[in-house]
Amino acid sequence: MLGGTFGRLQFLDHVSILHGNHSFMFGGEVIRNEVTSFISSNGKGRLRFQNLTQFLEGVMRSGNSGVSALEVGDPTRHFSDQQYAAFVQDDWRITPRVTLNLGLRYELMTVLKERNNLLGNFDPTTPTGLLQVGYQISSPLNGDHNNFSPRLGLAWDVRGNGKTVVRAGGSVMYEYAPVATFADLANALGLSRVPTGATNVYCSTDPCVSGTSAQVTQAGFGTVGVTQVSIKGTNGLNAGWQAQTSACLFTTNCGPIIPSSIAAVSCGDGLAFTPAGSATSVSDPPPCNIESADRNLRSPYITTWTLNVEQAFTNNLSLQAGYVGTHGTKLLGLQDINQPPLGSANPQTARPYFSTVSSHTWER
Repeated sequence: MLGGTFGRLQFLDHVSILHGNHSFMFGGEVIRNEVTSFISSNGKGRLRFQNLTQFLEGVMRSGNSGVSALEVGDPTRHFSDQQYAAFVQDDWRITPRVTLNLGLRYELMTVLKERNNLLGNFDPTTPTGLLQVGYQISSPLNGDHNNFSPRLGLAWDVRGNGKTVVRAGGSVMYEYAPVATFADLANALGLSRVPTGATNVYCSTDPCVSGTSAQVTQAGFGTVGVTQVSIKGTNGLNAGWQAQTSACLFTTNCGPIIPSSIAAVSCGDGLAFTPAGSATSVSDPPPCNIESADRNLRSPYITTWTLNVEQAFTNNLSLQAGYVGTHGTKLLGLQDINQPPLGSANPQTARPYFSTVSSHTWER
């Protein structure tokens, strides 16, 4: 769920015209959606201690269980999109016993926008893999302009006495993908959190070899600098806070618990090695988790069909039997594109410094 303020402005109007055996109706609808989101789940991190004594001593659990999910950067985003729709419908009384309903609706959902272009995507075929609106792309996705939705209905008074009626119908209905689909995956991922402003730090060779490989630093090109990072135990915390000397105990002289150096967002391969020509070991930052979406993502839709038979026995008793069928097409789903194909002997990753790259796909 997105945290923040929501706003929706909606305008719609319908017009009906009776002409002979036809009852025409047509109309349109315009909706503007605005969302100001602020996703900061576990933003301050979670500090874990083994027991009360270690809590008082400032000694945290070791390894990955010490601090996790620390928010870095400003997650505030100002989203907007629009929905447009128009339809035409005809209720045609073919005979006194048969009425046919024909309709066609067209829907257009615009691509999500962010006021400051703080939206990105991922393309493994590009040099950096990361894309940002206002830099390499003008929008995070390509628009889907083919959402025509036909409707068909039939009502048949079998004997003409109103006691036995058969109704049938079918339709295609499109789904509007809300902002949360692209901006709030597990309160941690989204197109608004693709770290185009992050510094990429990784080993120059694969596999990485101490004494031979070099540490490569690649500056980010964009302005999106928000992600979640983890600090492994007490070793990743501010040195003054770790010491807990009498000079700073119960005061502010120890400095912040979390060192300010992590404020600079960086993504790496997480390897520790000794670069060529150096006697000091270095540790690359851990990989960044990102979410991407197919640039040609299409709107999901549902096809429905119904058949209904109603029989009246008396003025107070009737029996109705019906069948309803539905089928979803192009439904949204997630795929880890770093995951190797089933049966692959040599797993490969899309980028060494992006550990989990999730992409919106669909099922046919």
